Amino acid sequence: MLIRVSGGNGGIKEYLERGHKQGREHDRDDLDERVILAGDLEFTDQIINDMETDGERYLHVTLAFKEDEISRETLANITRDFQDFAFAAYGDNEVNFYAEAHLPKIKSYVNAKTGELVERKPHIHIVIPKTNMLSGGFANPLGMVETNERFIDAFQEHVNNKYGLASPKDHRRIEFTNASDMIQRYKDDHFDGTNKELKRDILAAVLDRKVSDYETFTRLVTEFGETRTRNAGKEHEYQNVKREGQAKGVNLKDYVFSRAFIELPDVDKRAKLSAEVERKYEVEGQARRDPANIEAGLADWHGHRAMEIKYLNSGNKKQYQSYQAASPEDKQRILAEQARKFYDKYQEPKNEPDGIRRNPFEHTYGFKRPQRELGRGLDGPGSERTDGRAARTERAVNGRGTERTTGRSPGRASGELGGRGTTGAGHVRGTEPDSLTSRRIAFAVSGKHDPFPIAQGQATKTLNGVRTMSGIDVAGDPSRPKVLLQDHARVQLDDGRAGRADALRRDRHRQRDVGGTGRASDSSLSQLSRDLGQRQQIGAAGELTEFKEIRSKLDGGRLLAELSVSHGVIIDKYAVSTAPDGSSRIKVGNRNLNVSDFLTKEMRLPWAESAAILRQSYARQVGLHPSLAPKAAPSQTLWRKFQDERQVRGGQRQLLAEQLKREQARRLALRETLAKAQAQAKALPAAERKAALSLAKMGYMTGESALKDAIRAERQQLRTPVSEQYRVFLHGQAQGGDDKALAELRRVARDAPVRPGQDIGSIGAGVGNSEPNSMFYRGKEMRHLVHKNGDVVYTLGGRAIIQDNGDKLLMLQTDRVAIEAALRLGEAKFGNVLALTGPKDFQERAARIAAEAGIKVTFYDKKIEVIREQRAADLASERAKKEQHRELGSKFVEDQRRAKPATPATAKPGQRPSPSSERKDKGPER
Repeated sequence: MLIRVSGGNGGIKEYLERGHKQGREHDRDDLDERVILAGDLEFTDQIINDMETDGERYLHVTLAFKEDEISRETLANITRDFQDFAFAAYGDNEVNFYAEAHLPKIKSYVNAKTGELVERKPHIHIVIPKTNMLSGGFANPLGMVETNERFIDAFQEHVNNKYGLASPKDHRRIEFTNASDMIQRYKDDHFDGTNKELKRDILAAVLDRKVSDYETFTRLVTEFGETRTRNAGKEHEYQNVKREGQAKGVNLKDYVFSRAFIELPDVDKRAKLSAEVERKYEVEGQARRDPANIEAGLADWHGHRAMEIKYLNSGNKKQYQSYQAASPEDKQRILAEQARKFYDKYQEPKNEPDGIRRNPFEHTYGFKRPQRELGRGLDGPGSERTDGRAARTERAVNGRGTERTTGRSPGRASGELGGRGTTGAGHVRGTEPDSLTSRRIAFAVSGKHDPFPIAQGQATKTLNGVRTMSGIDVAGDPSRPKVLLQDHARVQLDDGRAGRADALRRDRHRQRDVGGTGRASDSSLSQLSRDLGQRQQIGAAGELTEFKEIRSKLDGGRLLAELSVSHGVIIDKYAVSTAPDGSSRIKVGNRNLNVSDFLTKEMRLPWAESAAILRQSYARQVGLHPSLAPKAAPSQTLWRKFQDERQVRGGQRQLLAEQLKREQARRLALRETLAKAQAQAKALPAAERKAALSLAKMGYMTGESALKDAIRAERQQLRTPVSEQYRVFLHGQAQGGDDKALAELRRVARDAPVRPGQDIGSIGAGVGNSEPNSMFYRGKEMRHLVHKNGDVVYTLGGRAIIQDNGDKLLMLQTDRVAIEAALRLGEAKFGNVLALTGPKDFQERAARIAAEAGIKVTFYDKKIEVIREQRAADLASERAKKEQHRELGSKFVEDQRRAKPATPATAKPGQRPSPSSERKDKGPER
């Protein structure tokens, strides 16, 4: 688990509900199942909106996990543990708390900006309004994050050890990331922003010179500019380099510039940078014992640091210096006295007049502090009350002035995970219904009880440093300053104050929530009701004959492939097996799930959506529709080319601005046409004027209607998802003959291959051959047409003869020319061992044509191979006979030439030789 702390002024409710983030196309309801763990989101948002300050109004804490599956019980326990830690110095009724877990339904997606495959994991969002509900003053339980990072890290590692979770201390950022993808990011494509070239050059220098000593690295960095060492001697030490002429330096905080990485041997460095993160399903492990430094950090936090944050004001120099100079015993006395004064002033409940309670860590760490008992409310499935006190029912007033019945124990919070000072509706315990107005007024209170020297009504700098995050891909309003929040910790900060909803809007909003989440409200009680309803639906549907058949017959591999396209499932994480009854089982970590349970328990889909997917997938299987190819991440080379073309065409905003200008111009032209027609009509005689004006108005209305339709279509085109734009780009590149673009198009295609209506034969790879490639056939007079899913149809003389689906070549014609072309393409694509399917006469003809054309292939089917061999032998025999006849003919001609007397070259036909010639032929005279 990794803890990220940030803050904001407004917009957190909208972010949690809608989840829009730069680089992805999905909304929250598509992305995640939202599980409410504590509190009420609407009430929390109301508190935030009622705060009179321009500074940060709330803490936003994200608990991110490397594991793919974490039980609901563990999520609830971790949230409760965080409450115990964060509110160590606070009583039951002081701070509002809201928490919800996001369990991914979309398992991965391609970032529209970078082209990277982003792998999504479970995470928890916690929202804490920065107001003390008891005193009306400012509250920040974690204080300045940069100065308290040691304690937050101690709690983080305590939780990781307690629940057997992966730790970022063991899995450095090179592996511990919500976007677990190829380590290639640490080469050309890893660094982002204006300083990426500098970082890339420094990393290249480290690798080229094989630097494995940190002191050598610090000297190397000086070659790139003026340097400084930040946090010297500490675990988080890093270098800052300032180039000449630059106003600010660049922090080298990336793991590849850390001492741990620099001091690795060169071989290990390159292995880490080039290796691909293993795609495996991560689950909770065994609990581990906390080392001494973690125990010490937690002891210091609960012993004094949490109370120092709450009660000490560094602006009060006399008090602050006196405290700093005090002995440990006197410090404890000063803190206890501050706590007593605070609770005496703000009426701590009578059963706990001094604010001192038993410390649950006392038996382990031996220290005492003001502490409330751990409440146990409705914690979710499997939770119980542990205080042994009978629950009672009381009335709690929610933020809209209506009453809600909640159960809780006397003197404790209830109705939510761990209590923590709120009812099931997320309200503060210990306040009467008529005190709601006074609490709102108290939010504006500032001054002497403020634990930090900050005026409530003034804009302030953030009190929260950003932990363990890079500055890439931030979320928020692009027109406002960016906040460094990575991946699931991102939130749209300072995106305008959340407006107060009127009754009609609220009712409409509630209705949307019921449809999208199954809850009447975003509260822990409503979550329990929703979970119960889902279990009842699943149980009832499981007895239906239809779903019994689907569970027993649906192919798990087909379902995974389809989900990889629709929900980003990474197939490498799962394995499909067959149960004894013949049904498919999908291995999910330590669980073997049937196809139905995989959708509801692993994909977190509601039953209505799961049922539709099961029906559709099974119908395609019964209808013998081909299975979809699994989804894959895009090629970085092609993605960069695609983004370059988009930049040339103009970004989304530029295109939209141009579209609006065109719309305004066309509307203006339409109105001018109407005005001109009306002016002309008014010049006509009275008898004709009315009809002309009517025609002009009708023409305007017709034109306006057509314009609206055109604008709607044009805007829809502009809203085309980036992933679809990428496929269009690949299709165009492939049509131009780019085989790499064709391969990429097939990998990202969402449509199944287009099969001909009649199976007249196909050619594919035999067993043991290399994977099919995406080469184009370059035959003479051959033309190709690429479909959007990557299928390629070859035509000859305007006649379609072959369809290349990547894994097979489908015959559209079976004449000799088509078969020979398909065999030559198959040899180039699949190697010299081919498999034929289709009618027997086609396979036999193909075998004979292969032999006759001299194509050096063999066939996987032994019977077909015998036909090819026999035909090849017959052809060889015929060639041998022809060669023998040719040789005999040549010998005969030669023999005839030798047997025939030579005729002198000077003699004419029919002329006798001269006497001298005769004598010469007879030899010399004697």
